[in-house]
Amino acid sequence: MHLTGLTHTFPDDLDIILEGPQGQRALLMSDAGGGTDVSGINLTFDPTAATVLPDTSPPALTTATFRPANYGLNATVFTDTFPALCLPSVATTATSARLRRKLSR
Repeated sequence: MHLTGLTHTFPDDLDIILEGPQGQRALLMSDAGGGTDVSGINLTFDPTAATVLPDTSPPALTTATFRPANYGLNATVFTDTFPALCLPSVATTATSARLRRKLSR
């Protein structure tokens, strides 16, 4: 999955879920990327990537391929909220999909 041209002043605020046409869901990033501004970066999410998406900055998050990541108080328990049609699930694969972003907690 590719996220192209990501710009945000505090990437840690982003929660991004990929949702497939049959309701499959994959959490790509939650509370990741730190607090340094990013502008026009391209993220590729691959469950077999060598590097997990970082949680801290500096350095700022940069264009690269990462494994999906969920950080926060307890990375094994998903506590963020999403619209009713986009219930979170930590999965590792998904088909063609619609991307939903929650810009702040």
